[in-house]
Amino acid sequence: MRFATKIFLAVLLPALGLTLGISAALYTFLATSTRAQYLAHYQSVTKQVAATLSQLEATTDVLMAATVRVLADRVKMEGLPEDGALKKLRTELGITHLYILNKDGFFIRATSEDPSLLPNAYTYCSLYRDMFAQGAVFHPTGLMPGIPGLIPFKFLFLPSDDRQYLMEVGVRADFIGQTLTQTLSADPDLISLALYAPNGANLGEFFSDGHYSYERSLSPSASFGTKTLLSSGKLQLTERVAASNKDCCSCRQRGLVDGGDFHYYLRTIVSTRALDGAIRRLSFITILLAGIGLLLSLVASLWLSRRLVARIELINEQAQVIMRTGDLSRRLNLHDADEVGRLSAQIDEMLSALQVKQRELIQHEKTIGAIEATRRVVHDIRSPLAAFDTLLKVSTDIPEEQRVLLRTAVARVREIANALLEQTQPATASTEAMSTAVLPTTEAVLALVEASVMEKQQQYRGQTGVAIQFPCSERAFPLFVRVHAQLFLRALSNLLDNAVEALEQTGQVSIIVEESDGQVKIEVSDTGRGIPAELLPALMEKGQTFGKPGGSGLGLFAAREAITAWGGTLSITSQVGRGTTVTVMLPIAPPPAWFIAEIRVPADATVVIVDDDASIHEVWRTRFSAIAHAANSFKLIHFSTAEELRAFCTSRPTGAAPTIILMDYELRDSSSNGLDGIRALGLAASSILVTSHADEPAVRERCVALGVRLLSKSAAPLVPIRLG
Repeated sequence: MRFATKIFLAVLLPALGLTLGISAALYTFLATSTRAQYLAHYQSVTKQVAATLSQLEATTDVLMAATVRVLADRVKMEGLPEDGALKKLRTELGITHLYILNKDGFFIRATSEDPSLLPNAYTYCSLYRDMFAQGAVFHPTGLMPGIPGLIPFKFLFLPSDDRQYLMEVGVRADFIGQTLTQTLSADPDLISLALYAPNGANLGEFFSDGHYSYERSLSPSASFGTKTLLSSGKLQLTERVAASNKDCCSCRQRGLVDGGDFHYYLRTIVSTRALDGAIRRLSFITILLAGIGLLLSLVASLWLSRRLVARIELINEQAQVIMRTGDLSRRLNLHDADEVGRLSAQIDEMLSALQVKQRELIQHEKTIGAIEATRRVVHDIRSPLAAFDTLLKVSTDIPEEQRVLLRTAVARVREIANALLEQTQPATASTEAMSTAVLPTTEAVLALVEASVMEKQQQYRGQTGVAIQFPCSERAFPLFVRVHAQLFLRALSNLLDNAVEALEQTGQVSIIVEESDGQVKIEVSDTGRGIPAELLPALMEKGQTFGKPGGSGLGLFAAREAITAWGGTLSITSQVGRGTTVTVMLPIAPPPAWFIAEIRVPADATVVIVDDDASIHEVWRTRFSAIAHAANSFKLIHFSTAEELRAFCTSRPTGAAPTIILMDYELRDSSSNGLDGIRALGLAASSILVTSHADEPAVRERCVALGVRLLSKSAAPLVPIRLG
């Protein structure tokens, strides 16, 4: 059983779950608490303003009662005053208006306008005539829109002692504007305060920028039932304000209230910018803490798991030693009961078979039977290689990175077998086979160079003074050439080996891939000892070598012959003591049908990533997060199994937003591959196969047949992603 993966998952998954759970719970608690405190504060402010308005209205009622009593006494003692005397009395009492009506309800004196222009007072309330006749007590009216102005007024009637006249006082409710304006000036987050009658009539609406309105009333259907409403950027609160006179006859007559007690509604609108800022800071802190927790979890999990993959590294190191030295007598001897032990046993069996067949080849290399013996070696090795490939596919506990390394080791063992076959042929025939016998195919330059560089980095990592650098560039991503992949890799491998051997234990080898004058240019440079200028012209001739004791002089010759056959050129420049640069120029080939030059994400699209390798999910998460600031309309979903994708597709409603599927080819715990799943779900038109098997002809051919675009996993950090 793959214990390294178990340890990795056993530490990582619970830690991730715990970190995310605690972060989410903490954020939810603090955000809810912050919102509740914010709401409670402004609810308190609204209640205080409502209480103040109620108190001021009651005080106004007292003022009105005292004023109308003074007017009644003046009329009793001095008789009916003229309009001028009445206005003077109004000024002395500091009241807005005074009125005197006869017993029939007609105005005979008024400080506001010509009394004859005012309607009969009994039209204000059908009960006023009976109340006057019966000597009933008149109560102050509620706050009503002004007549003829718009500022709210309050009125109070008082019959004269002889029941011949009806005194009336009117007070303009300036206290509404003063109270609401002072409240707004005291809090910069308050946007507006407004007072309404029960039917929505505007009794005063004031804003923080200083303007106000008595005209914009709410529609009769407007509901004051919702006391709080949090909308985008604003908080709206509604508070019922008690009226001093709950049974206002004239208020009912004017339709300000349909039934029940007369009252008012105070509506407060508050900006939530302070609340939003606090929530944003809280989100940032939570994300930061969660990120630190996730990073620590990942580091701890990787550290534990890497300590447990030493045997796989040993397998790879031994394979590299065998590749360099050709010593097939080496054995791994890691025959434990788990997957790694079984893989090690298979490799040892292959090495044993190779060693046996190598002896047979040595014994027959000068005879006609050497070719047949070599063919038997290749045939015999295919079975264990196939078994090894099968184990790689069915072993679900091997991480993707280690799987690629093991697959590379198998490929190199297969190359050793092929090399044994070539050793039995004349050099001329081998060169001709390399340059002309194999038809070229369209290949991605970046993938070929990256594969060769990774192999050499593993091969020479034991030489601490040697650095092999290949800066991947987006400009190299869309470049294709017509070559034979294995022959190209062999030629590039020879160039890299020559560069490393020229370093004299320390130095740097760098590889650059770019477009130049309509061609692909590949430069392999080293900081080694250099080659004298007089030796350069003949260096690529057959049998010529420099600085390599025992060298055959066939590496550069074969590489030049192959590159020339593909329509390219190979040139060398060098300076003694400074290093050498080998330049390969090849014609640019049109991209194949399966190639995707960019990933275009439509508006409101859903991007689904299906892969069982967490590192690939992290690559895509990083790529898409880089464009999240430009538009947040697309959605990113991560799945690790085909079953999750199937459930997602089944639940998608008809006519949903476009979906882009980034699908792995080889999914663990699945009997079928990614292309099988794409075909079964009918997702070919919207799918991109992202796999490390992108160089396999069978995978490419099936992608073309299904209409699925193909992308190598190594190109995931480079493929352009566009919005729209």
